Amino acid sequence: MHKLGINFEHVVASANESNTSIFETLKKLKLYGISSVDILSSRIFCDASPVKKDLLLSGVSADCVFFMGDFGHDENIGYALSVVDFCAENGVKQIMLLTKEFATNDDLVKYDALLKRNLRRIVKYAKNFNVKVAIENFGGEFSAFSTIERVLNLVKSIKDLGVIFDSGNFLQAGEDPLNAVKVLMPYLHRVHLKDRTYTEVIGSPMKPSIDGKNTYTTTLGEGDSKIKEIISEVNKNYDNIDFVLEFDFEKLNVTENILNSATYYFTEIN
Repeated sequence: MHKLGINFEHVVASANESNTSIFETLKKLKLYGISSVDILSSRIFCDASPVKKDLLLSGVSADCVFFMGDFGHDENIGYALSVVDFCAENGVKQIMLLTKEFATNDDLVKYDALLKRNLRRIVKYAKNFNVKVAIENFGGEFSAFSTIERVLNLVKSIKDLGVIFDSGNFLQAGEDPLNAVKVLMPYLHRVHLKDRTYTEVIGSPMKPSIDGKNTYTTTLGEGDSKIKEIISEVNKNYDNIDFVLEFDFEKLNVTENILNSATYYFTEIN
């Protein structure tokens, strides 16, 4: 059974836009079938976090915790291990890792061994608690996580490391998202549905692609990320992978775009 989730930062943006509480916003989104969040570790990483109460009372679950580290340079992975401990103690079964970009392509080679060693240590530690670890395809020209080739370099080298597939990020990386999901299918843990377009979208910041094109996020189904085909392809191969809505909208019509995207998703799976 697939669940539809959303990046918690969009919940915050919707609450601010509508001048409502996080709790009320979560309840509204749940009416549209959004039942989980992917959440930044700093938002929830303490017992006193009000977000934990809002999630509990609204019936929306935190199914994935994510954060960014400097895994290619820093041998200290103490924070990463503490996030694993938090997830194990709070029933969160998925961690998503992002890593800072390198300065040059030469650094991608120079620091490859350290990056793999750090990721391997985190995955091995998390396995003790039945917590899954995945990387998201993310970043630009000097990111170790950005392209199909670079993601494969890591998941083929590190046992049990998975992929949280982001359709829009692959378009930004100059890759065909549909081809990417087919190649990476055996490693998928979750799917971030982010639809990017080459046409300017008001309220969406422009992000240049690796191959020099201007890209913008848009409502699901209106862009160039082949969302319909990706959903279909994943559903052919898995019946238990969750989909998560993501955007880059900063100011305009956040809630409307979230709700329209949720409606599009449920139309496609039915």
